[in-house]
Amino acid sequence: MTHANTFMIGDSLFGMQTLDELGITYEPDAAYRPFSVVDQLGDGSSEGNGSPVVTWHFTLMAPGDADILYNFLDGNISAFVYIRTRLNRLNVTNDDYQWASFGGFMKWMEGDEENPAYHTGDVTITFTGLVLHSEYPAS
Repeated sequence: MTHANTFMIGDSLFGMQTLDELGITYEPDAAYRPFSVVDQLGDGSSEGNGSPVVTWHFTLMAPGDADILYNFLDGNISAFVYIRTRLNRLNVTNDDYQWASFGGFMKWMEGDEENPAYHTGDVTITFTGLVLHSEYPAS
């Protein structure tokens, strides 16, 4: 696995680290939406507008994993970060997922985390206001 196709996060574009390098045990289930809102048009159709949105959902996190990610927020509910994430689109040419790098706001979930037996479960992190950074990884 190269850095081009793995989950990454950091406080600068070229300072991003893989989740594995940060010590996070499991990869998230990722969802990507290329727009933040759906507007109903006068003719009854709909269109997507706004910046992309990404969610990372962790069904289970090992002890300490949630704290590693939460530290990017520096005690706040949201903070500006850079991420590399999998998109929903499967590239049928080479049978692999597409990946992209973004800068935007990381927002911790507002609900309760589940904490059975020292693990943390059912954590969803949302990234909004995303701007694509096609220069990373460098070709």
